[in-house]
Amino acid sequence: MLSEEDAAFMRTHEAEVLEMLTVDDFDFDAFTNQQPSANHARQTHTTPA
Repeated sequence: MLSEEDAAFMRTHEAEVLEMLTVDDFDFDAFTNQQPSANHARQTHTTPA
């Protein structure tokens, strides 16, 4: 059995966790549609010296 205090804490905690997990700051395809920047392309396509 849970006390009313424990139950209230658990409801509050679960609501806070759910809120953190459902934050949506980006469009679902924001990272797949981005073209690499010139700097990124230069860094990833260099040959070792």
